[in-house]
Amino acid sequence: MRGIDSVFAPVELGVSAAEVSGGVSGVKRLTYEGRDCLAAYARTGDGEALMQIAPVASLLAEATATAEDVRDSIRHLYLFGTLIVGAVMLALAFVSLYASRAVTRPILALTQAAKRLAAGDFSVRVPAAGRDEIAELGRVFNDLAPTLDAHLRLCETVSLASEIQRSLLPAHPPAVPGLTLAAVCRYCDETGGDYFDFLPFTGPKAGLVGLVVGDVTGHGLEAALLMTTARALLRPRAAAAGTPGEVLADVNRELARDTMGSGRFMTLFYLELDPTGRVATYARAGHDPALLYDPGRDVF
Repeated sequence: MRGIDSVFAPVELGVSAAEVSGGVSGVKRLTYEGRDCLAAYARTGDGEALMQIAPVASLLAEATATAEDVRDSIRHLYLFGTLIVGAVMLALAFVSLYASRAVTRPILALTQAAKRLAAGDFSVRVPAAGRDEIAELGRVFNDLAPTLDAHLRLCETVSLASEIQRSLLPAHPPAVPGLTLAAVCRYCDETGGDYFDFLPFTGPKAGLVGLVVGDVTGHGLEAALLMTTARALLRPRAAAAGTPGEVLADVNRELARDTMGSGRFMTLFYLELDPTGRVATYARAGHDPALLYDPGRDVF
């Protein structure tokens, strides 16, 4: 910083000195003491004038240094930001992997358990801790396994009962001279209460043939059990002496004791044929009557 009288001595500063004298401030590029310079000048409030002269090279050097500092700062910020972004991405990758495994692990466990269940392993269970949807699905699966086991066992029991019941029905009617006998039974369920039987007799009823048709109320295992009980009571009683009415009365007495209070009952038709004497004697307990058809006259 120099006074006007000392710094405006060179001729090249004459224009600037004149502008300052006129109260004009400004900046000019000029040659001073053989160097390229910038001169900034202005008048102060007390009437004096000030001028600052600086070589352009020095100013550019300072600007270059400042720009380099800015570039270094930007590079450092870029590097630091890259590291931060990389660290965040890596953390997100680990979090995503953990979260995905937390979801897929119980699903894989359910898949493996379902395969074991399909293979017949009803003891399989899966972890079902928590309150989310997957845990709830695990609890449902754990409840499902014993239910399926019980259902399968019931199906096996029903299948066995059906097989036993069908084996109790006669496979073929007996051969009786002068008669053609036939019967068929088709259950709407695996088991039922429909019943028919042929009873070739020996002993006191030798030469006679017994025919039975019965129907138990309802379907399923309960009806099948009552039908089996009625068969077990009827066969030995029918083989003993007595009319069809007496046979059904005795069977009814025993069967009523077993079914009392259950609401179950059955109807029964029992017929004894005497092929030699050409006589048919029957009794019915709530069942439909027999039909006798005369083909010669085409009447029942």
